[in-house]
Order: sequence, then structure tokens, then C-alpha cells
Amino acid sequence: MDSKLNFRAHCKTIISKIGTQLNALYRTTASTWGATLLKARQLYLAIIRSSLTYGAVAWHRPDLKSKYSAKLLQTQQNTALRIVLGAFRRCKTALLHTEAYVLPLHLWLNGRIMLFHARIAKSGI
Repeated sequence: MDSKLNFRAHCKTIISKIGTQLNALYRTTASTWGATLLKARQLYLAIIRSSLTYGAVAWHRPDLKSKYSAKLLQTQQNTALRIVLGAFRRCKTALLHTEAYVLPLHLWLNGRIMLFHARIAKSGI
């Protein structure tokens, strides 16, 4: 945890953890015998995106202009989507999100934060 509470240390820890998960995803989606697109997407959604967004309620603020954390983690999501789709490095990220039917990370985080706040408001806490 940072003393300034900007969660950069948290993001660096997540990025180091995601590196091993991306290697495992790369190995399971090999071109000759690997998982299909749907199975690889399911692996990404279940394992990697949940690791990327762990604790997002504490560190992601949709209203702030400085989205350092989301930008760092967006590059990890783009790398994972390139592995899932088998796309080239120069492929545009908007195309990756469209083909994989996955929202950009900051939009998905905004939705999750709003659902969290709605659930808290509904519970009366």
C-alpha cells in the first residue's frame, strides 16, 4: 500500500502476477492443439480479468481524470486478448475488444463499481 494511496504498488503486484497467468494462457491456446476461442475467452474472463480487477472498489474511481491504474492494467488485458484471439501485436485494441466481445477495462470497472454502490445502497448499510 502506498502512503499516498494511489495504488501503484498494488498495480505492480498485479502485473507481476498476471505475467505468469498470461504465460499459462499462451501455452493452453497453442495454435495446433490448444483451446478453442470460446474456451480461451472463458479462461480469460474467469481467471485473468478477475485477477486484474481484484479490489477495484478500493482503487478505481470512475470520476477521476488520472486513471493510472486502469491504463496499466488495460495493457495487460490487451495482451491477454491478443493471446486469446491469436492476433498480431499491431492489431488495434478496439478491434480486439469487438472480436472477443469484451469491454475495455475502464468501462467494465465503472460498471462493476456502480453495481457495488447500488448493492450497498439497497442493503441500507
